[in-house]
Amino acid sequence: MHSLIADPSGQPARRSCLLKYECVEIYPIQPQAAGQFRQVLHPSGSKSDPADGELLLDLLVHHRDRLHVLEQEDEPTRRLLMLVEQRRHWVDEKTRYTNRLSDRLKVYFPQVLKWFQGIDEPAVLDLLERWPSLEQLQKAQRKSWEALLRRHRRTEEEAVAWVEQVRTAVPAVKDAALLDCYRLEVTELVALIRQTQTSIGKFDVMIADVSQQHPCWRLVQSLPGAGPAMAPRLLAALGNGQR
Repeated sequence: MHSLIADPSGQPARRSCLLKYECVEIYPIQPQAAGQFRQVLHPSGSKSDPADGELLLDLLVHHRDRLHVLEQEDEPTRRLLMLVEQRRHWVDEKTRYTNRLSDRLKVYFPQVLKWFQGIDEPAVLDLLERWPSLEQLQKAQRKSWEALLRRHRRTEEEAVAWVEQVRTAVPAVKDAALLDCYRLEVTELVALIRQTQTSIGKFDVMIADVSQQHPCWRLVQSLPGAGPAMAPRLLAALGNGQR
């Protein structure tokens, strides 16, 4: 006796756990399709998990001939699919931390957002790690500023202009309590962003290695616009082409 499962989640880890049982058949259903089916039967727009479960069951029982059963992917594709999904989670985490860092800097150290283009670039993280406030930066020696700029390959003209901007900048706030609390949080956010960058780099290395061993790597790599980031995602989506 087979168990039939309508799966709108699209989670490869969950599917892999279920597909190891021969008695289970999974029918992937796109969330958009499930939502449209709900809207047809419930025009009011009301929804709940139990009601959605019944709708998916009804869709599966009465329209299974129009659905496609999920087949197990080959191991390289499954590995790549999970790696790409996990990398996306780390990228989302980094985005969350950088947005939070930007919000904090707007309150007490907005000059940083004008001096640099990307809030997560190495020059910004190095600066905030060492001088998390304007007052601390202005008290530092000029040669320390210049050393930071040289480390990040800035031109002499850029260095002179930046040094002048630092010297003439005016603190946004002078509330000691706020500054102490925000400096601490910014320092911790910098550490978290560095950690997520390191983690993303590790996933990039493993994704590149797994992608190059995939049987369809040469084919996908030859497609227009399939660069280092897009090609693995295409491989994960297309599989080995044998289905």
